[in-house]
Amino acid sequence: MDDLERELRELTGWLEPARTPDVTARVRARLDTPAPRRRWRYVLAAALAGAVTGLLRFSGIVMDTAPAPPPTGTPSPLPAQHQVALAEAQRQVRFPIRVPARLGVPERVLVADPDGAGAHRVVSLLHRGGTVRLDAFDGWPGPSIVDLPAAGCWRLRLDWSGRTDMIDLVYRPASG
Repeated sequence: MDDLERELRELTGWLEPARTPDVTARVRARLDTPAPRRRWRYVLAAALAGAVTGLLRFSGIVMDTAPAPPPTGTPSPLPAQHQVALAEAQRQVRFPIRVPARLGVPERVLVADPDGAGAHRVVSLLHRGGTVRLDAFDGWPGPSIVDLPAAGCWRLRLDWSGRTDMIDLVYRPASG
């Protein structure tokens, strides 16, 4: 035991810790009180969803949402898609590739769709045997947030600048 530690131990006889109040009754009373209902959040969310949809429609993007069956079959690969190491993918694109810490290093990294200068515009990070896929791309539209009303498979139709695309989006609750 060094001198500092010995001195600190000797001081413990002189110190009187502050008394901690008993808060058990107050905590139990708060737990027994029902939480206030916050219906205004749902009204606000619906109003914001309507405003955002209107804003997107004004700027030329139309989003139609409807429940859709899960996609079947195997999607065709993107143009010039090929597998590379993560470091090589970062060199081949013009945007930063972000890897979620909770997923760790991806098992496979795919780059695709090179532009005229040879830089790839799409990077796909595959985790957990390909069951988790994160796609990052360079260009517009993005980044976007879509608030879906319920879990399920949703088909989104996007119209912008004379282009149309369909996205089948599987949305699972956080516990799933």
